[in-house]
Amino acid sequence: MRSVLVLFDSESDEYIYNDILEYLEPNFNVSFETLSVHSDLDKVVNRLKKNDFDFALVGAGHGIALPSICATCTDRPVFGVPVPNFFGGLDAFLSIVQTPLEVPVGAVSPKSMASFTSFLGEVASKNSRVINIVLSQDVESHEYAIQEYSRLEEYALHLGLEVKKSNSIDESLMNIVLVHSDHNLEVANNALYVPLLTNSEKNSPAHSIRILNTIDHGGIWFGINNPRNALKFLSKFL
Repeated sequence: MRSVLVLFDSESDEYIYNDILEYLEPNFNVSFETLSVHSDLDKVVNRLKKNDFDFALVGAGHGIALPSICATCTDRPVFGVPVPNFFGGLDAFLSIVQTPLEVPVGAVSPKSMASFTSFLGEVASKNSRVINIVLSQDVESHEYAIQEYSRLEEYALHLGLEVKKSNSIDESLMNIVLVHSDHNLEVANNALYVPLLTNSEKNSPAHSIRILNTIDHGGIWFGINNPRNALKFLSKFL
């Protein structure tokens, strides 16, 4: 049975993590701790460096930096859960997905634990180092689609992976789906999701709220126009 480390910043987040723990415990060996990134930073670093877990599920609540700091302290995959303490969790969500290149954190809604566990089942069943990049017909013409796919091809070589592109999910492979903000999305369990925004959209706060609302439908999400972090994240499983 795989092991998951669940970390939250404060016991005040128990209204979120109690349901998560209840869902995970029948299927995983769960270690749970509350550690403050502000007052217990050394404890956070030392806990992550033990690497006695297969992946970490980390809440971004009052300590919204906790998931990204965890990702810098371990080679294991780190998933971030936005806690809706303020602004419906928008600040926490953005702190998770906007991590720097090569420090990937996969954002997952606390309402989407079924999607989260299904993704883990899918990635465990795939052993191909070929990743399918999904560019649907409405995304192919996006101003950043060609640029980001070219970057992915180069970055895949650096990671010892190979990418191919298609207009749809490949059921035999893991997938990275590039999504425009107004895309009518159907979430697949063998995929990661990356929103693509134009320059004008990136300057509109309203688009971040739309993306936040989208993650409640499921899926693991990464930063705007940053599919390379999604690819780096997948490489941790392969």
